[in-house]
Amino acid sequence: MRVYVLLVLATLLFTNCSKDDSSNNNGLPSEFADFATVFDGVGIGGIIALSDEILILISLQSDRYAWYQNSKVQREWDFNDADGPFRSIGVPTVETGIILQRSKPNDLFLIYDFGNRYMKCTINGDLYAQANWDNPDFYFSDYRSQRDVVENWGEDGTFKLQDIGASISNHYMGCLNGIEVILDQHLLLDQDGTSLVNYKVDGLVNGPIFDISNITNYPASGCPPTNNVVPFESIGAAVLYKRPDGQHSTLYFSLDGKSFVYFIEGEDAFSEVYSF
Repeated sequence: MRVYVLLVLATLLFTNCSKDDSSNNNGLPSEFADFATVFDGVGIGGIIALSDEILILISLQSDRYAWYQNSKVQREWDFNDADGPFRSIGVPTVETGIILQRSKPNDLFLIYDFGNRYMKCTINGDLYAQANWDNPDFYFSDYRSQRDVVENWGEDGTFKLQDIGASISNHYMGCLNGIEVILDQHLLLDQDGTSLVNYKVDGLVNGPIFDISNITNYPASGCPPTNNVVPFESIGAAVLYKRPDGQHSTLYFSLDGKSFVYFIEGEDAFSEVYSF
């Protein structure tokens, strides 16, 4: 009997430890555990989606970045590190980045100078699909030749925001005022994280300025009415990504970079707010 009881206790302890292993000491889901420790825990201020599986995380101070792949931070750099993928951009800080067209994934626009300026970079197409966090030649050319102020963003000269702090894109990312945001359209947010415009890649549709309370999410099957509003008063970073289970979700960070939430497609709802 004593041996049986000990076996039962051991089984219970193993089960509890296995459940606890799904999150770190900060109570984060295991796929996001590194968010609490990247950049020494100062917070995440920007995110760039290089692909469904590869994210570039940017520190709250905009001076460091990290390659995030397979639910892990693979490596960190300063933006002026001589051995980093962004070593030639010539600026010490970057707020965020935007790949405007998935049909042209090699064109990356970096937002810098407190969200007031942008530059166009080119991703090395031969390296794009590989794990290249240790390859300093991942980016090349166009670093100094194509730069401008954000006020001149787009083709028709009617861009409404004075600066850019975050970007969200995808054809089933969400609704804006009940209207489906389709492929190659983006929600561009200002540095305060409270105002946004709907931007189309040809520059001809950017529309009025909306409050972030107009952002809602919905399943990939359509754009039904929903009361699921992003649970932050301001958004500091956002990105569409593919989770380990293959589901696409939109990830939102608060302006202080220390809290985040993601949309759960199957439940048509946001996750709880996680903080670290």
